[in-house]
Amino acid sequence: MLHRTKKEYDTSSELVIQRFGPGIKLIRPEKVSSSLHENMLSVDKMLSMPLNVYFVNRQSVLQNLNKETQENAGFDSIQSAVGKTVAIAATKETTKITLDHDQTVFRTSTMQIRDEIYTRLIDNLQFTSINAKLPWFDNENKIIGVFGFSIILSADENLTEKCSLTASFSKIFEMIMPYGLLNSDPCPRTNTLTKISPGTSINDIYFTKRQSEIINELLKGKTSKEIGKILGLSNRTVEFYISNIKDKMNVNTKSQLLEKIFEFQKMPNY
Repeated sequence: MLHRTKKEYDTSSELVIQRFGPGIKLIRPEKVSSSLHENMLSVDKMLSMPLNVYFVNRQSVLQNLNKETQENAGFDSIQSAVGKTVAIAATKETTKITLDHDQTVFRTSTMQIRDEIYTRLIDNLQFTSINAKLPWFDNENKIIGVFGFSIILSADENLTEKCSLTASFSKIFEMIMPYGLLNSDPCPRTNTLTKISPGTSINDIYFTKRQSEIINELLKGKTSKEIGKILGLSNRTVEFYISNIKDKMNVNTKSQLLEKIFEFQKMPNY
């Protein structure tokens, strides 16, 4: 199932991405109301944005994707990626995380925003990204897949500064919000960004949802191996998260990290 090679749905460049309930539909441009033409977002325009953009079916088989997604995910080409799943280019752990995220969208019929760690097979490169995934509906109002887009948090943009989270999400808002894909508010305000953020901000330091979960387990005295079992992650991935947390807290050792965490725990906004 993971290596299924089939493209089922039309994602032609001229189709318009239109918000529908908690997700989106792809419709013919001639069917769009003339009053909405100014804010039409075509598939072609979406795929040209400097984001990772993709469409998958209910089996998480890629139906379409842009160059950024192809290169960052580790596929040889866009053509070779279409009809495949992420299992072709990523580790088993990454594949599980990605498919679980997709299945949550299908199960809840809601938009999901999460941080994900991605590990490529081609060079074993590992990075964190913030992913927004919306249900993709057909003309009969049935969910046929997921429409997703994401921003990669690179090594030199790991949200250690106070405004880094806002800056990263602002990139999405500036490009996406005029088309109503996240919500109806066209203004990228900080409170709105915080609302959709999948993580938490402690003492002006942003931690992704997964990092927050790991911090909570560290506070319980859990080891990396134990945390991995609890969260369904490999020991290497847990250590990757902990390393990022240490960088954000500006500490070098795990003992210093725990000391800093306990300091944060005493704060009233923790």
